[in-house]
Amino acid sequence: MRDVLLICGCVWALLSVQPVCAAQTPCTAAVAIDRDVYGYECGATKVGGFVSPASTIALAQSEVRAFVWEHYQSKKRAFVSLILQTREGDHTDLTFYIEPGGEGRWVVVVAEEQYQRNRRKGGFLPKRHSEQTAVSVQRVDSPSSNKEPATIGKGPKAYYLELLDTQGAVLQRL
Repeated sequence: MRDVLLICGCVWALLSVQPVCAAQTPCTAAVAIDRDVYGYECGATKVGGFVSPASTIALAQSEVRAFVWEHYQSKKRAFVSLILQTREGDHTDLTFYIEPGGEGRWVVVVAEEQYQRNRRKGGFLPKRHSEQTAVSVQRVDSPSSNKEPATIGKGPKAYYLELLDTQGAVLQRL
């Protein structure tokens, strides 16, 4: 039943650009991995991948990046999801939880759900789930492609985030 609800949530998220929040529907990634998100601000689920033009994917990633950075900096509990799709129908759901961790530090937990199509029998293979906890988030300015002074360092497309573990290794670039 849980898988049916999760698939329902994914299909609903793919067909809608409305925010997917625990208060609105039981079909969210947060419910699927048994995470209590009461009191968390909910960011909209962003969809990108093969079915979307490259500019739409970049926009979705920049919106998620801005949401994560803003909430991490202001120490506000929140979560936001990004669904990436392939031509073959596989997809990966990334959900970023910004929350207090141990020792008074704020962390970003990245929950990843991978769904791979069973190309022989149809349907999906068993999902793969993993979670990583970043204890530090670094904002790295990216070089502007057009090098115009008016655009350098402005907006979420002008930087990327590095999510780091306790050893300082990069867990994810967003």
